[in-house]
Amino acid sequence: MKKRIFVLLSLLLLMSISACGKTEETVEPPEMIQEESSVVSEEPQEESAVAFGTIQEESTELPEEAQEEPVFDLTAYDLQYDRREEFIKVYEQIQAQDEAENFEGTWQRSEVASSLGAELTITEQDEEGFSFIGDFYYFSHMGWLEGKALFVAPDVAIFEYTDDWGDEESTPQYVVFETTEEGLQIYASAASADLGLGMNVSVDGLYVQGEPVYTNATVLEDNFSKQVQDEIKTLLGENYEMCFETVVQMGLITSTPATLEDGTKATFYDAFIPTMGGYAFTLLACENGDLYMNSEAYEVGWKTNVEGATDYPAYVLEEE
Repeated sequence: MKKRIFVLLSLLLLMSISACGKTEETVEPPEMIQEESSVVSEEPQEESAVAFGTIQEESTELPEEAQEEPVFDLTAYDLQYDRREEFIKVYEQIQAQDEAENFEGTWQRSEVASSLGAELTITEQDEEGFSFIGDFYYFSHMGWLEGKALFVAPDVAIFEYTDDWGDEESTPQYVVFETTEEGLQIYASAASADLGLGMNVSVDGLYVQGEPVYTNATVLEDNFSKQVQDEIKTLLGENYEMCFETVVQMGLITSTPATLEDGTKATFYDAFIPTMGGYAFTLLACENGDLYMNSEAYEVGWKTNVEGATDYPAYVLEEE
């Protein structure tokens, strides 16, 4: 019996020792666990930071072909007669245009008096530029210009003019063509003789395709009632169109309120065509229907519908 108890106690002791041994082998010191876990956690964080930084850098960098070239801005240049150097700056930027605006067609100068009109025809457009020919007017003076304009931008071209007629080498002048929403805008570095044109003739202005708008289109009706027109037609007879209507529609006219000595209200008109001597008249039109007119045309001279009147009645011009 004692032997049997001894054996059981021995077995229990052995089992206890075995259990204690397992605990010592499997439990690792806390420092080793922390050290290893620290190493493990640092490595993926480092890799993640590098990967994220690389993505950001690549996404913000645009390839060279995607970057837009600067757009040519004509408003940056002061294109006036006395600023020829500005036109030279534009001319220095000539370059072919594969997708230029369509400049071709017939263009009329608009937003001017009809006596300052012009007609421009553009043809043979290619990637380099286009050919043009134009007639330009200043009352009875005119000028003619033709050449080849070269592109600077899809909507801008420039022409260099050199006078080949003189013996001395001339200073080049320039004409700029720009398409806009309104039409074709033209600027020149000079006018008149510097471009081979007549006196006071200019190429500048807005040109449109189709019917132009003339600022004097209704000048006759704006200044004279139908009754006054008919009365003047009676006074002038066959000379009415050339010596009155043409002068009003093609020339310059001013009107000033006036008062006669007897208190009658009137309007005093002064009209003439620059560059055309003889096409001029003065007229005093009274509210009561009396008309006094003096035309510089030799075949007309003094005219009135007041019997016996040989000169203008006394009157005072009103200050406006």
